[in-house]
Amino acid sequence: MSSAAMREPGANSNLQGPQQQQQQLPLTHLSVGQLQEMAQRQQHQIEAQQQVLVAKEQRLKYLRRQDLRQQQMAAEYDRLRRLREKARVTNEVENCRRFLFQHKLLCIAFRWRLKS
Repeated sequence: MSSAAMREPGANSNLQGPQQQQQQLPLTHLSVGQLQEMAQRQQHQIEAQQQVLVAKEQRLKYLRRQDLRQQQMAAEYDRLRRLREKARVTNEVENCRRFLFQHKLLCIAFRWRLKS
């Protein structure tokens, strides 16, 4: 056994706090009660870390859903923009056709009057 392991628990009490001394002691020097307390603290730490992990996973799922919604909304907005543009162009084409049709009718009527 090394000289550090053979020291008494209070040998360096002025250099280290009681928690540090207890953590550096070999487990063979701890009582069953101390080991149980240590196990209980570790269990509480594990449970707290699990709760933090669950909260982070839930936040990540929420953010992913939000991102998906934003992507869907952007795609829908783009689709609607293209539809509006197509409708505008179609309307302009129809207006041009109507104008040409009316112009042809006027030309036919004018020619007919000239012949009469």
